[in-house]
Amino acid sequence: MFSRTCSARSTVQAIWSISQSRMLASGRILTVDDIKQDTKNGVFYIPIETHKAELFYRQEKSIIHLDHTEVPEELNGRGVGKVLAQGAFKYVAEKNLKMKVHCDFLQHYLEKYGSEYKKYVA
Repeated sequence: MFSRTCSARSTVQAIWSISQSRMLASGRILTVDDIKQDTKNGVFYIPIETHKAELFYRQEKSIIHLDHTEVPEELNGRGVGKVLAQGAFKYVAEKNLKMKVHCDFLQHYLEKYGSEYKKYVA
């Protein structure tokens, strides 16, 4: 018989690991609330330190095309792309839109973590 245990220490380590990946130099954790939107140019973005991470989109009536993400190399591995993906998918759901995902990174994120958003795929 096998048993699986989760110690308090391993839980704390897991939380610390996740938070470190999204922690800014200021010590603050990056969340979807940090995302800004420029509707004129079709971009969700997060200004971080001296950089900007971006997710480019086009909206045609009730369908939003999620085209491309760009995260500066200096921010790789901090979960910035994941936060952009979460924010874009949340926006689609809140506005009750349909989406077409053209970006490989966003497609992978949707498949791996975004099961609740798959119903919004056109």
